[in-house]
Amino acid sequence: MQLISFKPDSITFVSILLVCATLTALEWGMDNHGKINRCGFISHVIVITTLINMYSKCESLKKASFLFDNICANKIISWNAMIVGYARNDYNKKSIKLFEQMKYVGINPNDVTFVSVLFPCSHASPMK
Repeated sequence: MQLISFKPDSITFVSILLVCATLTALEWGMDNHGKINRCGFISHVIVITTLINMYSKCESLKKASFLFDNICANKIISWNAMIVGYARNDYNKKSIKLFEQMKYVGINPNDVTFVSVLFPCSHASPMK
């Protein structure tokens, strides 16, 4: 795409970030995060949520949490991604606490939220 000067759109970046998350390719994901900023897609909820997902799959929860806290903490899809991100990294207490916080601030959970919060509840490992 870059060789033929084709400009990526938000869906292109979502696709790339999904690959980065699957491969746990943090450096490639961070590089594309920079490109997302430069292209102006940082305000797109699906792009931000995919970044949250990618960072949490790459075990970079600080970056995932920063994006969640500072960019789109008012969308259910982002709450779900962060709840799963904490659970995926064995931060089960944080995951459940975030679920409680979500309800407190008035974001109504959906089916995905309930499935997401069951994940940390079902783990037998000690909660962090």
